[in-house]
Amino acid sequence: MKVHTYWSWELPPKLTGAAAVVDVNAASTNMATLLSRGVSRLFLVTDETVHEMKRQYPDALVIGESLKLPKNFFVSSNWPSEIAKVDVKGRTVLFMTANGTRVAQEAIAKGADPVFAVGFMNFRRAAAWVKERKIQSLSILAAGEISFEDRRVAEDRMCAELLQKLLKGEVFGYRTALMDVKEFMLEHYRGFSIPYNRHIVFQENPVIPLCKQLRPGVIEVTDTA
Repeated sequence: MKVHTYWSWELPPKLTGAAAVVDVNAASTNMATLLSRGVSRLFLVTDETVHEMKRQYPDALVIGESLKLPKNFFVSSNWPSEIAKVDVKGRTVLFMTANGTRVAQEAIAKGADPVFAVGFMNFRRAAAWVKERKIQSLSILAAGEISFEDRRVAEDRMCAELLQKLLKGEVFGYRTALMDVKEFMLEHYRGFSIPYNRHIVFQENPVIPLCKQLRPGVIEVTDTA
């Protein structure tokens, strides 16, 4: 199997084969969590398509963040601890972020298929799924944190590395890596409910969010199971 890892701002013009989007804190985690909490339908939308989708699904919950839309446009921010407070069971959710969902949109636009989301909660299951599907080429796309001066955040880098090592059958020290990542997150995300966010981020979840584009700017996310 061919495995390549990229930061989201270093993607090649074209992507061949499958793509795993790694945005640990928080888009990848939130997609898996929303699916596991029983949403009716989950769509990734953009600034350009969210209003149209809201008209199509007037009872939908709009969750996430935008660099253009006001905060009160959303029923919840992108933080896992805030989304956990929203009753999403049986509801349609329109989800958008400034980074992670954008990377999923870009991966599909560049030709990747299938595109799925990976975090610490499901990276072992994702590796098994890739092998079950006999995927021959995989691009691992680490989203990073675009609001930081150093965008190469440790949680995305380490999750991408662990996924790659699993796929290649390499031995790694998971507990040590996990401790390093947790310490990094406590330092770099001060003031953002990180203890609770972190609990959700590292809570095991077998759901693998699969992203299928319905039209440009609208992706439906379903469980691979």
